[in-house]
Amino acid sequence: MKNFKSKLMMPLMVMAFAIAGAFVTNASASEDVFAPETGYIQNNIPCDTPVQCDNTPSAQICTAEINGEEIQAFGKISPTSTTCSKVLYRLM
Repeated sequence: MKNFKSKLMMPLMVMAFAIAGAFVTNASASEDVFAPETGYIQNNIPCDTPVQCDNTPSAQICTAEINGEEIQAFGKISPTSTTCSKVLYRLM
């Protein structure tokens, strides 16, 4: 009986590790999601003018025209940040 229990436990443990590994792998892959993102122009104060940008790397940096001048837009590293330093790209 003891031998039967040990033979049953090994496949169950392997399956549990496989399922846990699948969740860990899936979680780390979802961090690199490319999608539209709000960028900000530093007009008067940091991050005060929202602009639609994208976080997908491309050749064109996200900019907006303010008073006839093209100004680069930056994104927030986290939603609660008070500064904008993340490089964003133009929507395609």
